[in-house]
Amino acid sequence: MFWKFQGCSVQIRDYQGVVVLDDLLAFGVDSSPQNPILYGDLLLSLVSERHVSSIVVRHVVRYQPESTNRSAKQSHRDIQVTEMQLNSHCAIMKRGEHSLPWTIQLPENTPAGISNSPLGRITHHIEAKVSFIRGGVDLCAEKPIRIVESCSNSYTGTQSMRGMANGIGPYSIDLQSSIMTIGGYLELSLNLFSPPTTLRIRNIRGKIYQTCEATESSDPPFKMMPVEFLCLSANTPRRLPEQVRSPEVLMTSSARSHDPDLLAVLPVGQELHLDFIARLPCDEKLLPSTGTGKTTSPLKISHIVVIEIRYSTAEAPRDVVVRLTQSLLLSSCGCMPESTLLPMYTPRRCNGVCSAVFDVQHAMSVLSQCAALRCVCQLSWDELLGHERHHSCHEAGAVEQVYLNSSKVH
Repeated sequence: MFWKFQGCSVQIRDYQGVVVLDDLLAFGVDSSPQNPILYGDLLLSLVSERHVSSIVVRHVVRYQPESTNRSAKQSHRDIQVTEMQLNSHCAIMKRGEHSLPWTIQLPENTPAGISNSPLGRITHHIEAKVSFIRGGVDLCAEKPIRIVESCSNSYTGTQSMRGMANGIGPYSIDLQSSIMTIGGYLELSLNLFSPPTTLRIRNIRGKIYQTCEATESSDPPFKMMPVEFLCLSANTPRRLPEQVRSPEVLMTSSARSHDPDLLAVLPVGQELHLDFIARLPCDEKLLPSTGTGKTTSPLKISHIVVIEIRYSTAEAPRDVVVRLTQSLLLSSCGCMPESTLLPMYTPRRCNGVCSAVFDVQHAMSVLSQCAALRCVCQLSWDELLGHERHHSCHEAGAVEQVYLNSSKVH
């Protein structure tokens, strides 16, 4: 938005689109994050020579609370303001177009933007104001910008869940991803060791519970409905240990079930090992975690991952559900190279029927078309993929081939 008065106007132009807050402290990294810098130009148009007293550019963080009491009207307020004075003294500016560069360094406690929380919104804006000495209305402009929170590209997200549970005995669950991002992939490795009785496992589900809390409100935290991202059942494609690696279930021979309604049968004293790759829910269903670093935000977003194991035994044929929980930090960066490790498909007719069959040449052509794209972290597509570019295509082809043959494995 820009302001125009009697032919004079001011307009804000920024060059970043999306600014990433690299909150390393929030994600367990010991080094201090560098404060992001906003930059752009201020376009000032004057129809005559004017005596300018001040030109100010501000970054404003605005908070709009939403009360659970819908009848209570809430107004927004500015919770953080950082400004830059473009002119140190009064100056006479000639008629015409003027381009004034500006830069603003964000404080280290700048909160990320939150747009769709049930308890409120946090938005970021760039504001500009041009004031004159001899009369005239001040020229003002405002432009929204997007600021997200993300962990470092070099950080590897790993969460481990280990312990002893009644009914299933000792367990070990590892959740791993090169970066824990919303919409990213997650490697799940589950081990059950020596159960006290034979387990008839019906399914294993993975869910994420999200909690939103307004730190300045007396309202209780808002717990959203859980989002399921994983369901392993008797219908899940599986492979044997001697087959090539793929994102499917690895079943030990002793745990393979002959019951078509069961995922696995684990005898007393035996071991069950499952490997699977799942896609985390997208940003339409989840918000990024606000972390625990120096960032101060009136809205706190936290996540818990829950692994549910539904099973029965010969002594107790009625299904029992064991829930194993672990806190989780999710980053908001939405374009990472690991997305190419999941199968890539192209529509192609096979035996007269249109089906999704992998085509390496098609995948390479798509990647070539994406060469000019950039991630929100400002890295190009080639920089994100690096030497993994060709490997990703061929690995996806191997995954597709295993999937096509999985129906033959019993």
